[in-house]
Amino acid sequence: MRRMSPLTGKGKPLDAAARWAELTGFVSDAARAVPTTILAWFRRRRDSPPPASAPEFAPPITPPAAALDRTARWFAGEPPARVELALATLRALAPAAPRPAEGAPPAAPEFGWLDAAFARLATLPEPLAPPGADDLAWRYLVFARALCDALEAAYTDALRAGRATRCPLTDRPDRYRAPRPRRPPHERSRLEGAGLGALLAGVRLPEAGRRQVLAAMARGIDWADPAAFWTACAARAPGAGSPATGASAGADPAPDPTPDPAPAAAAATAAELRAAVRAALGALVQDGAAFNRPHGMGWHAGGAFWVVAKPFAERLQDRLPAHPELHNRRTLYRRLAALGLLLPHGAQPVWALRVGAPGQPPLRYASALKLPAVLYDGPEPCPVYAGTLCAAAGVRAP
Repeated sequence: MRRMSPLTGKGKPLDAAARWAELTGFVSDAARAVPTTILAWFRRRRDSPPPASAPEFAPPITPPAAALDRTARWFAGEPPARVELALATLRALAPAAPRPAEGAPPAAPEFGWLDAAFARLATLPEPLAPPGADDLAWRYLVFARALCDALEAAYTDALRAGRATRCPLTDRPDRYRAPRPRRPPHERSRLEGAGLGALLAGVRLPEAGRRQVLAAMARGIDWADPAAFWTACAARAPGAGSPATGASAGADPAPDPTPDPAPAAAAATAAELRAAVRAALGALVQDGAAFNRPHGMGWHAGGAFWVVAKPFAERLQDRLPAHPELHNRRTLYRRLAALGLLLPHGAQPVWALRVGAPGQPPLRYASALKLPAVLYDGPEPCPVYAGTLCAAAGVRAP
């Protein structure tokens, strides 16, 4: 029998020693030494004091001055206490930005997620609150949800890139970080940060901010679910995007010598995008060879429409030649989600699905967009797909 080292672990010495004792009735010194050595090693790790150089808390991170200024300007017109709450929320969530894990070379904080959050806020038409929610701090709820969604997307990107990061839920460093196995690229591509935003809200939002979130959820507004919340945001009354909405009948506003055309232009673009989505979806439903087929381009299931992402985006872009900014698919997806025309998968717009023919296992993989069923305005109810539509392996079921 080959001799094996009890310290290197080569050849599974525990199994070999047990087999040798079974055959000979003799328990070798190596068999006794291995478990003793392992237990002593774990005892040293448990009882050893933390390294003298390890800080009790991670270095503080403060948001850039430009982000604080943009926050104050976005809340212009709100009560001063609401503005201070928004600034406190930004300062509270800034330390949750992706940072290298303990032991990695130091790096500057990443604030690209803030740019993504403010870009999303800029696409939202006014007024923000849906009908019946005027007594809620809706602008604050939208602001906090946009920040949490941007952080979810940032951590999803880090996971898929294989970058080890600190835990965003605490500022205490992990002195005894467990080893993280390397994942192959095809496994990393399915990792998600979905649900992180709700956890961040629970541990990092100021107390007043958490009260605003809980007040909204007590009213039946599921702030913790990004898809449900942005759908509620999109449920505005007709004409809500008009600048005259909400003005009193006898009001005499001061004339503005330099009116800003941005709100009107944004409302017109939103109307064009809604019409393009309805038209593209209607055309797809009418295409018998491409709709509700195992190898088609779209399906009706689970109370929603699922369309293969890239071909549907190209159909939309063909219908919007006057908007070259939407010819970038990521920009297009963000705009669709902001308008409630797309139901994202957590912080990600694309869902990973498996599609199967009726009575057969789902074999085809599809990257799909989930569209609300209300977008279909055909003369007759749309039939439901008779085959199988389920989440791909490692992805939350739709």
